[in-house]
Formats: sequence, C-alpha cells, structure tokens
Amino acid sequence: MPEVNTSMDLGLTPSEEMVMLEQKYDFLKMIGEGATGKVYLVNHKEGVNTFQMACKIIHTQHAPKEIVAKFLPRELDILQKLEHPNIIHIYCIFKGVHGDKFLIFMRVAELGDLLDYVLGNGEVPEMVMKCWTFQLVLALEYLHTLEIAHRDLKCENILITKNYNIKLADFGFSRFMVDKNGKKGLSSTFCGSLPYSAPEILRARPYDAKGSDIWALGVVIYVGLNKSMPFPDLPPKRLYKLQKKKSFKFRIKVLPHLTQDCFDFVYALLEPDCKKRPKIEDIIQHPWFIENGERLKRSENEERAYEYAKRNKKTFWTQMVTEDIVIEDLPVTTLAVTESSQNDFMVKKPHQSTLNALRNASYFGRRVVPSPTVSVDNKESEKDRIELDADEGPAIGIPDELPSEKPQTNETVAVIEE
Repeated sequence: MPEVNTSMDLGLTPSEEMVMLEQKYDFLKMIGEGATGKVYLVNHKEGVNTFQMACKIIHTQHAPKEIVAKFLPRELDILQKLEHPNIIHIYCIFKGVHGDKFLIFMRVAELGDLLDYVLGNGEVPEMVMKCWTFQLVLALEYLHTLEIAHRDLKCENILITKNYNIKLADFGFSRFMVDKNGKKGLSSTFCGSLPYSAPEILRARPYDAKGSDIWALGVVIYVGLNKSMPFPDLPPKRLYKLQKKKSFKFRIKVLPHLTQDCFDFVYALLEPDCKKRPKIEDIIQHPWFIENGERLKRSENEERAYEYAKRNKKTFWTQMVTEDIVIEDLPVTTLAVTESSQNDFMVKKPHQSTLNALRNASYFGRRVVPSPTVSVDNKESEKDRIELDADEGPAIGIPDELPSEKPQTNETVAVIEE
C-alpha cells in the first residue's frame, strides 16, 4: 500500500494521512512557505489520469492570532465565491478532523510568480506586459464589481502558467467593501507590503481599498517594465513624501523601448491623489489597450465572469461572512469537498536573497504607521499624516537596477489598526 511521503512533516494526523492516500493525493515536495502555512506540490489521481496541483496547508495553531481570527475566515469565505479565468482556480478545501487545519488544493502556476520571472528574465517587453496587465485589470474589474478589494497586490501574488497567462493569487487580506445592505465603506486596516502601499495607506487613516489596489497595480507594472521599484526602500514618512511628489522615473535603458501610452498609463495609476486616480472602469478604456487600431477585448470566459459578477453581486454581499468561517465542519474521513474557484497564496520557492525592496518586503509586521489622528480643524499637516520612525536611518538613493537575488525575510504579519 502506498505511504505518505515521510520526508515531509505535513502536520497531519494518521487518519488524515489515510484519507489523503485513499483519495489518491500524493504529496511530492514543499514549494513555498508563508505566514499562514506551507505549500506543497501534489499529484492527484483520477482513474487513469494524474493531475498536478498545489496544496496549501494552514495550521491555525501556528498562524498569527490576528490572521486566524480575522483574515483567515474572510479568505476562506472569498475563496469559495470567486470564479474568474485570471484568478487561480481552487479545486477543493478540506477542514481537519479537529478543526485545527485547512488544506486548500489549487492550480499550480508552472512558471512561478512575476517577481521570479523578472529576476530570472529581466525587464518584461511592453507587449507582453500589456497583455498581462490587461488580464490583471480584468481580474480586478471582476473583484471590484463584487465590491471586493484585494489589498495585497504585488508581484509575488501574480502567477504565471506554462501558457504565459497571468493568475491573481493570495486573498489573505481581501475583504468586501460594502456591508450586507450594499452600503460602501472605507478600510481601516493597514495591511499589505510597504513598497506597494498607496499614499493614503501610509497616512494611517481610513481609505478606499479599491483605489489602493489601483496604485499597487501601477507599482507592479513599473517593476515588470523596469526590473526596479519606482521608489527606494525607505521608512514610511520618506516614502510618502516621494509618492506625493511623483518622484519616480523610468530607467534610461528601457525608455527607447516603451511607448508614450505606456508611460501615461503607469503615471495615471501612480497618482498620489486617490480622488484623481482612475477607477478600474476608466483604466480599461485607456489608449494603451488599443493594439493595431483595435481595443483589447475580454475573452468569452472573461466576459461571462464579468456579467455574472454584475448580476449576482448583491447575492455575494448578503452571503458574506464577517467573523465565522462558513466552510462546513467536514470530517476529513468523508472527503466531502467544497467546490469553488479561486486561489490563494501560492508557489513560493524557498529563497536566499537580499532583495529587500521586493520579495516579502517590509510587510507591516511591526507598527510602522501611527493610529489615525484627527485634528480639531480637520487640516492635514505632515505630522498628522505620518510620524517618523524612531530608528529611521539616512535616505537611500534610488537604485539603478535590482540585484538578481531575493531576501530571506518572510514577514507576513499585518498590524491591525481598526
């Protein structure tokens, strides 16, 4: 009889391991690790066919309390609801016998994430980046139509398949931006990765999370085109000042290879004034998405997903989860599966690197922004917006190019500022 790979400590009970064997899930190797769990490459047999997939195992007793109490329920709730061709597909979710773990089986992104790709292959050609951006924009359009903000858009969460299609991943910080009655609100949780954070997040005041997704998309596109970050790796206050001044430039070596529409597109997304920043419906109409006189269009599946979102968004809101996990208490021994479509975290290879401006960079694992401050006259001074870190060092110049390495840090804990 086959056995579970004992060279890996999956943290499963004997009965849970038996179920995985009975259902023909063969764990091959670990391919990634994050704040809430590890990701494994898995072979799954169905009849005479064998399918490769990834499995993220979340052990709730090992994950940070803030994530288990707040972010994990939202993530599992949203994972079950989404269905879009540009979002990594979730095959099924299992809950452990004792309710202390979740196994999320998802599609494998064979080429890894966008950061891996850029570091391995250099700057992405404009035509390729345009196609990938359009796929990302359609994924965000779908989410924002459902009033869902991703809140952690970055190169590490953008996955590439063997056919060079883009899939958006990791919904650990995502949330609905309306209540069950459809009333819109602002986000008061300051989470995500510092290099991708919009100015309004650094101000530490309630913000429009969908607008901050647009800013992060601008950073992603800049990184893909330049193999560099638009802003240096600085403490929040100094970063905020550069953002407000739009103090970034494209690298000289890529300038001759990019069109004016491309420049205009990135500058529009990296607009520091969130009220002037384009919304997702405006972005889709940008001239950059016109190729050979014709505007890029949704595929049949992308169109179907978008129309479904428009028709059913109210159903999503009324069924949303606020605190409790909605996955049934499924005993692992029965292998009852929750069919859904969507992703989560995803293939993170172990890295040895010092790329402190990108890979898992500057997560809000410590308090880097103050609690929101409201002045009596409601005037925003620099002091009101953001306080300088006590241990802030000298300013760092903008690097000409990022090194082809990645950091060892894996800080992925969000500080909750509610």
